[in-house]
Amino acid sequence: RGRTTAIEPNLAYGCGAVGGLLPLSGLVMADVKLMDGERHRQVTGIGNERILENVRKLARAGVPYILRTPVIPGVNDTAEAIGEIAQYVRQHSDNLQYYELLNFNPLGASKYESLGANNAHGDARPLDGEAMDALREAAERHGIPVRVG
Repeated sequence: RGRTTAIEPNLAYGCGAVGGLLPLSGLVMADVKLMDGERHRQVTGIGNERILENVRKLARAGVPYILRTPVIPGVNDTAEAIGEIAQYVRQHSDNLQYYELLNFNPLGASKYESLGANNAHGDARPLDGEAMDALREAAERHGIPVRVG
């Protein structure tokens, strides 16, 4: 109908349902948090194998996409961690619009509290501008367009 649509799938699951939406989508936005599979499992409770596989599929799907990394203090807030992700993104950058670093946002703390869940990052705060600039530079070294959000 002439309208552009965007989807924001969780790449940790199979592409079954999302695969049918890709041809109808004008943009896909998805997250890659860590490259180290064991560390990813420790932090999120699941491995990252399917996520990385789905990034490869997304790159070949012919749909414009944005990959993002929510930067979590003490988890993936180093130039090494961001550089590893950016290197992977570069290898699978067909149709990539840009890679975005999302600074930590503590506003989700109330959700943990309302659910009675443990918030492992309850004391974390957003990184300062200088730190985010350093992470942006680490990603840009891999030759991909990078934004900080």
